Amino acid sequence: MTDFKFDAWPTEFRTINQYFGVNPQNYAQFGLPGHEGIDFMAPDGSKVFCVAPGTVFATHPDPTGHNYGTHVRVNHIDNYQTVYAHLRQLFVQVGDVVKAGTVLGLADNTGNSFGSHLHLTLKKLDATYLNWPFNITDPTPFVLPLLGWQTPAGPYVDGWAFVPGITLGDGLAQTLAQANAGGINLRSDASIDASLIVLVPAGTIMIVTGPARGQYLPVQVPRAAVGLNGPPPSPDTVLGWAWTQNITVNALQAVIGPAGINLRAAADQNSAKLGLVKEGAVAVVVGPARAAYTPIRARQDDISGLVSPLPAVDPPDPFPPPQPAPGSTPGWAFTSQMTITGPTAVAGQYGLNLRQAPRRDATAIGFIPGNASVAVTGQAQGEYTPVLVDDKVLQPPFGTAPAPTTGPTATPPTPSPAPAPAPNADPQPLGHCFIGLHASADPGIPEAEYQEFTDLRPGIVKVLSFHSDTAIARLAALFPDAIWVVRAFLDFGGRTLSTQDFMNGTLSDVQRALRVLPGKDVVVELHNEPNVVQEGLGKSWTDGGSFATWWLDLLGRYRQALPGVRFIYPGLSPGSTVTGVKLDHVQFAEASRSAIEAADGLGVHLYWSAVAPLPGALDVLDDYISRFRFKPLWVTEASNNKTGATPAQKAQEYIQLWQELQKRATVNGVTYFVASASNPDFAEEVWVGRGIGALVGRR
Repeated sequence: MTDFKFDAWPTEFRTINQYFGVNPQNYAQFGLPGHEGIDFMAPDGSKVFCVAPGTVFATHPDPTGHNYGTHVRVNHIDNYQTVYAHLRQLFVQVGDVVKAGTVLGLADNTGNSFGSHLHLTLKKLDATYLNWPFNITDPTPFVLPLLGWQTPAGPYVDGWAFVPGITLGDGLAQTLAQANAGGINLRSDASIDASLIVLVPAGTIMIVTGPARGQYLPVQVPRAAVGLNGPPPSPDTVLGWAWTQNITVNALQAVIGPAGINLRAAADQNSAKLGLVKEGAVAVVVGPARAAYTPIRARQDDISGLVSPLPAVDPPDPFPPPQPAPGSTPGWAFTSQMTITGPTAVAGQYGLNLRQAPRRDATAIGFIPGNASVAVTGQAQGEYTPVLVDDKVLQPPFGTAPAPTTGPTATPPTPSPAPAPAPNADPQPLGHCFIGLHASADPGIPEAEYQEFTDLRPGIVKVLSFHSDTAIARLAALFPDAIWVVRAFLDFGGRTLSTQDFMNGTLSDVQRALRVLPGKDVVVELHNEPNVVQEGLGKSWTDGGSFATWWLDLLGRYRQALPGVRFIYPGLSPGSTVTGVKLDHVQFAEASRSAIEAADGLGVHLYWSAVAPLPGALDVLDDYISRFRFKPLWVTEASNNKTGATPAQKAQEYIQLWQELQKRATVNGVTYFVASASNPDFAEEVWVGRGIGALVGRR
């Protein structure tokens, strides 16, 4: 036991950007098995606090010469040390006695870092943690109490949990996805050979009931978390169907997202409304999702506008029991190649790869045969779902060398040829992102623009809400399989506009555009470049934080008016702060993180030129991806927007960027700016009359 603990959160923002032990592929070059600390949200210039009393024993004020950049190190009781990295400025020096909450310095992006944040490393000088070098230990158990760990409610199921798959603190334990790909087996005794009781999902908090025995710890798991013998539905709850994208599901619990959600009588956006479940309410998931809806039971007290009498509600399907077996392998499987029903899934007829990480190019650690059952161990991340596969079912990965046929370890000859393996149904790493074009920057679309689109052969089209329904319908007829971005357009014109003002100026146009695109894959981009003065900065909001408040209110209003529509956070003007013109896009995005997380996706703007070449634009994109992992992205504007390149050179760059985007699984599409525009400021970006569509269309 130790008296050491974290008494203060280390930044001004209670958000973790990267956990301990994750992304081993990024840290192998440093001789580390994964991320050696925790990254906390800390925009450039924000304060960094000491987590516990101690004494400063080392400082590195120089932003160069060390992977940590400018950093400070503090000694604490019981031989613990903390390191605070990537700072801009230090407020302490060697020998200073500090308290929990003492301001050590200001956050920045110095050293080996991508975007401003605080990296905190914890060391235990008289101990070694697992296979970690340099006395590095996991700070997660010390952070979790500050996030409000609470003893879970019963009833419970007793069993034994594998210690390396959990994190401990204050008599509680929690399963963590990064340690075990989404869950752990609860066993009847302290042995891998003991019978399997149930699969405990990632993030489940358990009660520790005694000392460890070998590598196992006795715990009590809340039955509700694993779906065992849950209590009957309360009489003061209402059964209905909730739109899955606006709820957060953890085991059998659903938390209602921003602005609340309409509870419906069936898994259909046109079915009868039962009432509005308020934002933040906690409901119970009562069955597997159907189409885009999840069946829940919500408390009557959490529902406004409850209709009476209630219409008949389509009953949900029952959850099948999970079927994990002793001796199993965790990993990630491509979601669309499985049929998922509650805690179990069935592989498609051709089977699929089991991968080490939720990426198309991650290492394949095995092959799941067609129609095999697996246990689902957590929520999907991007295109992949964490699963647990019985080792008796799992086959070697494709490309595994066959056993030798000669020599001392040879296998006996096979009397007849073995059957060919099933086709590899996993998708290729390339080909996910669609290429397309932003329609005219003016209300009218000229005739020549339709030919430009035709020459391009787009897979995605972006239109503005002020474009006529006739023009949008014509584009839709030309490209029936395209996906769509509709930007809610309003000229702020130096005015201070409320969210209701924005609704009044855009809703009817957005509704009209959507009516022209029935059944299409559409996202609505709510506004444009809010970090720019001419788009409302300084009048309707002053920074990213106040914009988040404004935008979340707007999002709630739009979701009420257009249920079932996906809304994405607007693309920001990339680059650093320019006084009187714009704010730095990274600072603005971090300060408005709550809005981005509430959105159904993130719009990104990328620009480059001979002075700031294309690789810099990709760096901007990759920084977004690292900050907002698994958030769907649409590059809604991109171009070489300066002189110095011919149309042919620009076309080649547009193809090159599109090819690079194929490697980034969360990017859905890119719409290049702009097909046509009367504004001379856009002259270098216009496609019509320059043959760019035909050049890119040859891809």
